Amino acid sequence: MDAIWVVVANQGGACIYSANSRGEALTVIDEFAHEAGKAHFGELVSDSPGRVHDRQGAARHSMEPDVGVQQDSIRRFARKIVDYLKSAAGQGKYRHLILVAAPAFLGVIRKYIDRPLADRVVLEIPKDMVGRTVDQLQVLLDRKL
Repeated sequence: MDAIWVVVANQGGACIYSANSRGEALTVIDEFAHEAGKAHFGELVSDSPGRVHDRQGAARHSMEPDVGVQQDSIRRFARKIVDYLKSAAGQGKYRHLILVAAPAFLGVIRKYIDRPLADRVVLEIPKDMVGRTVDQLQVLLDRKL
């Protein structure tokens, strides 16, 4: 099939649209929510950062929080999206792929895209369009294509 899929994503969610040809109206194929991507660090860990004592004296200090929890959650979400795209490509559900994602999240997605999937990518737009209307997305795509 010559379908074009458009992935609109950020760390909090993603929506996948499809069109059978350029300029055709986009229809929603699937949506992914990632509540942990929207959460603040404190909502992802169960307790306060640890405390340490100075080597000399009685002073105590908080240890730096491990932001790796949040980054790991974001990486898992990006991998979930890419795995979905690989599976759909293997089933012949689309031929071309357009990625529209928040710049930092687009970078995370790129790390998981293999060569066969990269060959399907015809356009990348580093812009957060999650939550925008289909009409706003279509205007953006018309300008870039």
